[in-house]
Amino acid sequence: MSALNAQIPETGVALRRADRNQFDGLVNYLHQDVRVQEFGETTLQPVLLHDARKDSDLMLTLSTLLEHPMSRSAAAQELHLSRTALYSRIATIERLLGVDLNKGEDFFGLSLAVRSYYGA
Repeated sequence: MSALNAQIPETGVALRRADRNQFDGLVNYLHQDVRVQEFGETTLQPVLLHDARKDSDLMLTLSTLLEHPMSRSAAAQELHLSRTALYSRIATIERLLGVDLNKGEDFFGLSLAVRSYYGA
């Protein structure tokens, strides 16, 4: 099996890596579930409220960061921000949500929340 597909020894369980289209399809399907919608809204509520109160665009910043997980420079460029301004926004997002975007678990959780909120 390739590195993307693997068999767990002695369990008979096969793992297969899902490509992005399959992941988006799954999130789109789950988006119809009110519990999934609630997860997205509840998780992102502090940022959504901040954007509404301050007329800011932290949700756009967060979404862009999630689209460029390996390059904050690319995210800054897409947002037309300096890296310093981007890092300031990241700090605000992390403070509001109580997360660390350098932690894989937090990054993944926010990725799911944003995708469930917008419907992949």
